[in-house]
Amino acid sequence: MNIRSQVAASIAALFAILCVAEVLVAQGVLLPSFSELERTEARTAMRRIEYGVGLTLDQLSVSAADWGNWSDTYRFAQDHDRAFIDENMTPIGLKQLNIDVLIVMDGAGRFLTARAIDLKSGGPLPLDLAAEAVLPASFPWHDNLRNGHPAQGFLRTNAGILMAAAAPVLDGFGHGPARGMVILGRLLSPAEIRRIGSQAQANLSFRQSQSVPAGREIVTTPDTLQVFHSFQDLYGHPAFTLEVQVPREITRRGASAVRYASFYLMAAAVIVLVLLVIMLNLTVLNPLARITRHAVAI
Repeated sequence: MNIRSQVAASIAALFAILCVAEVLVAQGVLLPSFSELERTEARTAMRRIEYGVGLTLDQLSVSAADWGNWSDTYRFAQDHDRAFIDENMTPIGLKQLNIDVLIVMDGAGRFLTARAIDLKSGGPLPLDLAAEAVLPASFPWHDNLRNGHPAQGFLRTNAGILMAAAAPVLDGFGHGPARGMVILGRLLSPAEIRRIGSQAQANLSFRQSQSVPAGREIVTTPDTLQVFHSFQDLYGHPAFTLEVQVPREITRRGASAVRYASFYLMAAAVIVLVLLVIMLNLTVLNPLARITRHAVAI
């Protein structure tokens, strides 16, 4: 092999090594970084969902506190006047509050009144909790009832998952002693799921399955990242799971950018290789060949 071929082969091998190194860096560093960025975005989407669910519970707690810290409710807990029920606990009133169930109980946990409605039709809702005459003995909020402390959480019912909030019955000025407790509840209906997902700008779906452990879990598919988060009920048991699907757009665009970069790098390497060989021929190899021919002739 003459020197011209040796130089061309050496330069070609050098550029081939550089191209292989670029591909390895793209596969081992760039693409995983895009994937991790995508997973971070998926976790952020689920955190927005968790915030939306928490905000809904907080809003229920505010409404429960308003009902509990109301002088009319305070008097009703003492005199049990039916006029309070007829004037305030109407289907229209509950629909305006966007709640499915409202319960007022005395200090012993006996239900003074309980109203559950279907927000769609406005008709009665056969909810097992509202059908009780007294707060069940196993219910976790007995300490809150005795101590006059608010509470909130999720409850599994015959009609589905109930987002519930409770507040003590006070005199309207935030003073006690508490004469009982008010419980407000809203079912986690498909419409409510869509509302929370819309607020968080995420593709949200509800799963009754309890197979997902508490906390977050991410499942990767070719087209989406599925983020699951399991919520517990008042008893500490898995109640439901929310799923957010995040399209793998970041990975697709990252892979496309890496492919284009690799293609242009290889094209540039070929062009540089050709130009370098031409320049070497013109400036080094051709003069060396002429000197060699003259030396041989001498």
